[in-house]
Amino acid sequence: MITNDDVPVAPAEHPASTPIEAVPKARRRVKAKPPEAEAAKPAKAKPAAKAKAAVKGKTKAKAPVKAKRNRDPAKLDEYGYRKGSIRSKAAHLYASKKGATLAEVKAKLGTVTQYNVLTELQKRGFELRRKAERNRDGRDVTRFFISAAN
Repeated sequence: MITNDDVPVAPAEHPASTPIEAVPKARRRVKAKPPEAEAAKPAKAKPAAKAKAAVKGKTKAKAPVKAKRNRDPAKLDEYGYRKGSIRSKAAHLYASKKGATLAEVKAKLGTVTQYNVLTELQKRGFELRRKAERNRDGRDVTRFFISAAN
């Protein structure tokens, strides 16, 4: 429905109004397009998929397969770590008769706890046992024991 307010009028007919040309564009009301006008627009054509032509003798070179690392068994301990390495020392602490806690390993090796050694050895087939106990401060700690799987 069109009202008199929507139709622009000349200043002579309505003295309080201003001509539409005098109204800034930002303040002008924009009429919405009817939905039929948008539906009538032709759809944009999608670009056709490019067909790849097989060229004889032109194939991509494959990346070289990474060779498996050869480790010298003479340099490894019974747990698979290099002799004398921090991981090797941690494994030996966990494998001792009394086992070891994470704090003991950290104190003796002077490094961060070697919990990842426990998980690696467990994946390799070693048996991992845990024993809950209290330390001198009265805190609950876990003592870890590693042994060869039976």
